[in-house]
Amino acid sequence: MKIRKEFKAGIIVIISLLSFWWLFQFLKGRDVFSSQDSYYVKFNKVEGLSKSKNVSINGLKVGMVESITPIPTKNNNVSFLVELRVQKEFKFSKNSVAQIVTSLMNGAEINLLLAEDNAEIAKSGDTLKGMILPGIMDLAGSELKPLSNNANNVLMRLDSTLAATNKLLNEKNRNHIETALSNLNLAISEFNSLGKNANALISGNSVKLTTALDNANKMLVTTNSTVEKYGSVADKLNQTDFEQTLKKLESTLNDLNQITGKINSGNGSLGKLMNDNGLYNNLNDASKNLSVLLDDFKTNPKRYVHFSVFGGGKDKDKKQTIEKSELPNE
Repeated sequence: MKIRKEFKAGIIVIISLLSFWWLFQFLKGRDVFSSQDSYYVKFNKVEGLSKSKNVSINGLKVGMVESITPIPTKNNNVSFLVELRVQKEFKFSKNSVAQIVTSLMNGAEINLLLAEDNAEIAKSGDTLKGMILPGIMDLAGSELKPLSNNANNVLMRLDSTLAATNKLLNEKNRNHIETALSNLNLAISEFNSLGKNANALISGNSVKLTTALDNANKMLVTTNSTVEKYGSVADKLNQTDFEQTLKKLESTLNDLNQITGKINSGNGSLGKLMNDNGLYNNLNDASKNLSVLLDDFKTNPKRYVHFSVFGGGKDKDKKQTIEKSELPNE
């Protein structure tokens, strides 16, 4: 039996269409030859999630996003019902959570966070819990927000500082600053000239400075030699001579103690003179009588002194006898 050319052409067209459809589904990420279950997740926002995005479990692709259907709410807001297609061989609890995870390379995807419990296994058509994890940009924004606040504070302070600086640097103060800078330049130039003069003075008197330094070195050498001589003299005073000197001093002090003891005990002339009360009393009485005699001599000098030009021996003897009788008794 011969096959017609039209039949062959129809078969080829059908195979081509099927191949094209399979290739299209494959490019969309669908596996036509594997059975899949459908699950639904409700989100308030989808964060850039789109159809044909991957559905993974711990990084392993297990399905894809089939559709995203917007649902109006009572508050004039919109929520989204996302249909997930997951391969049948992957079973998980109904308490598992579908997370929207955002990455720089792949954008927004769905990650199934499996619940480790003994709850009922999710079936095709069940609705799972949804969660949106903050993306890198959200984390960066939350981290950069305090930095931006600090930057704003710094800019505000800088602005106030610049305003205060502008107020400070008015015309009058700028003139003062220019004057101060000019004075500083003059001082620096004078300091430079002073340094040049000092260098010239040192270079002109280098010979004298060298001579003075030589003299100072000679003086130090002389001082060192003097100190060495003094050290040699001190070394000559050995311990034996010093002990002999101490012994002589000790014997001298003993002799002095003995002499003092004799004086205190009344031995010798000096001891008797210091310890004899009678001798002290006699000397005291003699001193008193001598004082009375001197007073009387000052009062009546004629009793004791007589001048005669022409003799008069008898009268002289008579007056001497009278004067003796008038002397006070001891």
